[in-house]
Amino acid sequence: MRYNPPARPTHVASLRSIRLRTAALAAALLGGFGALAFPSAALAACEPLSGERFRLLVDDAEAAWTRLDTAAFTVWTDSLAASFPCLAETTERALVARYHRLQGLRAFIVRDSPRARAAFAATRAVEPAAGLPTTFAPEGHPLQAEFRAVPLDSVMTESVPQAADGTLSFDAAVGRDRPLNIPTVFQWRGADGAVRATAYVWPDEPLPTYPIRTPLHLRRSLILGAAAGGAVAAGLAVTSFLAESAYDDAETCAEARQLYTLTNASAGAALGLAIAASGTAVVAFTVPFGD
Repeated sequence: MRYNPPARPTHVASLRSIRLRTAALAAALLGGFGALAFPSAALAACEPLSGERFRLLVDDAEAAWTRLDTAAFTVWTDSLAASFPCLAETTERALVARYHRLQGLRAFIVRDSPRARAAFAATRAVEPAAGLPTTFAPEGHPLQAEFRAVPLDSVMTESVPQAADGTLSFDAAVGRDRPLNIPTVFQWRGADGAVRATAYVWPDEPLPTYPIRTPLHLRRSLILGAAAGGAVAAGLAVTSFLAESAYDDAETCAEARQLYTLTNASAGAALGLAIAASGTAVVAFTVPFGD
């Protein structure tokens, strides 16, 4: 049985057209919200260094030291220092300890005893059982004394701000405790697990910049959430209006029922989202977060 509602003088959208417009509107809203809420991180403009390549460079530097080739050792350690910020993978603590040891050896040959001792202490802090092999320095060599000069119980740490996106790690251990008086291998990984920053940081150096989770960050997230909810609610209200306008132009009873359901469902969802967005906005602008 054909359903014949009264004709309207103006053209109204069909059910299919409403669906297409709603899908396009939702995609645009969600895409825009995603761009605001999850800005891409700025990565180092260098060729990514793989974990395996990093290991090979450490091997080459150690081999140069054991054969007493100071010139080659200097070249390899300088190459490591230059490419280290491009390390694009996390690494195990044993390899981090070896890199600390190389930094100590490098400082030792340029007679920078404070840095040599600090780097050697970092080696032992990461791997307490680590030592300085006799192939690196025979027993009784001054280097052996330098390696053990700093007692591990003198190592201090401080808690750094939490990352707004992803996790931090120090010396291949996830956490926010940065060693204060010894160097550390710092890495920031994004929420997707990708390494966003790597650095070898000495005690007197600042950490690389990373997004910090602060009360302001929380307030900004709430405002963005309220704005997105309000935008989606507006889109649903438009959908409800279009469905109601198309109701009188329905050609069958089935299509009329679909339009009736779509009108009510869209209106109800729009109202619910509008209430939620309003509540979120009130919280964002009235609740003190300590900022």
